[in-house]
Amino acid sequence: MDKISVGVKSQDGDTIFFKVAPEKKIQELLKCYCAEKNFKYKEYSFLHNGTRIQPTKTFLEVGIEDGDQIDVMGHQDGGGNPRAFTT
Repeated sequence: MDKISVGVKSQDGDTIFFKVAPEKKIQELLKCYCAEKNFKYKEYSFLHNGTRIQPTKTFLEVGIEDGDQIDVMGHQDGGGNPRAFTT
């Protein structure tokens, strides 16, 4: 099967493109991307069309096609002012 081109875009807007075999596990590309950007893999979530990706699946299983983009989002701890929820 021919390789597909997939863009991986971080929150700062930087996009890196990879040529991958569609039958490969997505996790391989994501770990390569994190190594390239000096990110810790477990500290990020990866989305395709707004849906979180299961990295153990292949590009074919998830429906990622040539020219598609994966968005990278950093995990965030906390999230709010507890006083905002009291009455």
